[in-house]
Order: sequence, then C-alpha cells, then structure tokens
Amino acid sequence: MAPPVTTRKPAVSDSRGAGKKWKAPDVVVLRDIDLERVVLTGETDGKILFGSDCAGIDIAKLALELLGIGNSIVHVFASEIDFATRKVIIASHPDLCVLYGDITTRDNAAVPRVDLYIIGFPCQPFSVQGIHAGIADPQGRGIVVFFALNYIQTKLPTVFILENVEALTHQRFQEELNAILNFLVSLKGPDGTPAYTVSMSVLDTLKVGGLPQSRRRLYITGALSKKSNVHTSWPSEIPCTPIEQILDKHSDKLGTLPVHDYQIHNFTRLVDKLSQHQDIFAKTNMLIAELDCGKTRSPQYGWGYAPCLTRNRSGGGGFWIFAKHRFMTLNELERLQGIPPGRINYENACSPRQYAQMIGNAFSVSVVGRLTRNLLVQAGFFKRLADPWRRGSSSA
Repeated sequence: MAPPVTTRKPAVSDSRGAGKKWKAPDVVVLRDIDLERVVLTGETDGKILFGSDCAGIDIAKLALELLGIGNSIVHVFASEIDFATRKVIIASHPDLCVLYGDITTRDNAAVPRVDLYIIGFPCQPFSVQGIHAGIADPQGRGIVVFFALNYIQTKLPTVFILENVEALTHQRFQEELNAILNFLVSLKGPDGTPAYTVSMSVLDTLKVGGLPQSRRRLYITGALSKKSNVHTSWPSEIPCTPIEQILDKHSDKLGTLPVHDYQIHNFTRLVDKLSQHQDIFAKTNMLIAELDCGKTRSPQYGWGYAPCLTRNRSGGGGFWIFAKHRFMTLNELERLQGIPPGRINYENACSPRQYAQMIGNAFSVSVVGRLTRNLLVQAGFFKRLADPWRRGSSSA
C-alpha cells in the first residue's frame, strides 16, 4: 500500500460554535527568525530543531521542557487543524516559530528540516470506539499519517516518533500498519543505504508513565541509521503515582449523586456489578469510572486508577470518583496526563469544556518525555540525560 498522493482541503473547524466554519491561515509565522539560515547552514548554536504535526496542545514540547532541555530546543514548527486548539498553542508556546494548519495541503519541500519530529496522527479511524474505517475514513483522517511519512521521506529528521491507538495493531488494520512500517524501513539515505532503524511498541501510561491512567498507545520510532544502529530503548516500568495524589487537596467534601438519566443508569449498573466488593466508596479502594458512555456500552472503570482518558470522556467531565461523589476537576484531568495545572494557557482561547477535550486528545507527558529522552541519548544529542519521572510522576 503506497502513500496516497492526492490532497484534501477541508475548512478548518472551530469548536467554539457547532457547525461554524473558519478559514484559518495555512501558515502563521510567530517568531521572526531566519529559519532558512538556521536549517540550511546548520547554524543552530548547538540546539536541537524540533517540529510536531497534529500537535494538539503540543504536549511534546512541554515534555521537553520538563526534561530540562527547553533551552536546548528550537521550536521550529507545529501543525494543528482545529482553530481553537491553534489559539491554545499560540498562547502556551511563545517560542514557536511557525504554525501550520492542515498538513494534507502543505508542501513538505518548503517545511524546515528538524532533528526531532513527533506526530500523534488522528486516531478516530482506528479507535475501537470509532467506525473502524481506517484509511477509508470519510473525513479523510485515515490518510493524514501518509503526509507525515512524506515529511519524513522529504526531510529525513534525525529522530521521529509516530503515536496512535493500540487498535492500529489489531488484525483489522494490519494492512495499514504494515504499509507504514514498510514505508519507513524502505527509506534510503543519500548514500542509498537504509535511512532508519525503526522500532515499534505499545506503551501503557499506567506502567511506564507513572500516572494512574490505563492508557495504551502504539509508538513507532526511528533514528537515522548513521546515528544509531540499534533499536529504540523503550522506557522501563516505574512506580505509579497514587490516584489520591492527583486529586485536588481542597475538594474532600463529598459531592452529590449524578443527575442525568444515563449517568444514573450507569452508576446503578456499576454498583450492582461491583456489589461483591467491600465498601466501594472507601478511599483505600478508590473506584474511578466513566458514566458518560450512554446506555449501550458498559462503563469502563479502575480500582485506584482511571480508564483511558479520551476526548469524549474528558469533555464530558472526566471520570466519576466514587469516594468523592463527583466528577474530576479540570486540574485533576491535567494531572492525569502529567500536565502541571496552569502551564497550558487556554482561558482566552476556548471554553473549559473544549480544553478538557484537548487534554483527552493529548499525549501523556511522562510517556512521550521518557521515550524522547531515550531517543535523544541514543542518537547522540546528549551523552546522558536525567529522567525526572523515574521515581513516578506527579504534577500536583
């Protein structure tokens, strides 16, 4: 399966108003620096050039800051098609140089080359909760990854990370996954030899991110073969932060029972199902569950950890904390992804509900941070680099 060569040009969706469409600029130059000189002549002052596509709120850049190497990074470009999310990027990452819109209409030959390239391409076509359309997704989201592959082919970044849902590894999408991997493995460098050492693994935030969220994601990585001829050193398991530590300290007062019919329905279903457990409201057996899953799908839950945070779950109020009789707060949703509360500036860009949805779409900070750390050391950018999350993650 070869990457498609056709492009699509949809209007940019603005999530502030249902059905409202905005035509946002394809390219916004935010910092007046001579990128052509920096990229073509290599005059980077020893800094690492970084670019991210389908960036969301650009959690990958936040992870680099928390790694302690923010001053060693030139934030060359990001791309994001959603209008409101682009406003959050601009407000939260003032060092960003160029912001692109729809990457399927972008000429990758004109995009600067970077050392570190990261993309979390759209997961809806592959998600177990989606329509399972794959590259045939009617909204065109399934082919976005091929435009990222074209960027890698055109610019040969030193290191790259592609992220998506674990379901992409399922039998249903074997053809799509093989097409991605085969394309990357077949890329050649200027001397005609294989360009990249390519690796793949499924990582769980609960195990390697130190955060109390069961979030399994597929990561495909590559490093230029001349920089590293060994496969990626994947992050090791680390202690998990107790769920109690991400909860707001001032919100110990018990809330009230859910009020919507479908929430009450799911609440009752869970209580009946778990009635064999002793005192499901006990703090020592913290039960975290989704209640906004409708009436046809069984609610996901975890004892002492949260199920996978998604756009819909996060936008619906997050998870129900049985011991507190309430949904999670916005700060708690941030901590569940490893985002220090207050670090992302959304107030003048979107509503709290829209921002909650963006949190659900984001990377887990500690996972992408630990993986990037390993790749940068492996590729020789650093001899050693401290792992700030090795003893567990906490953004409280």
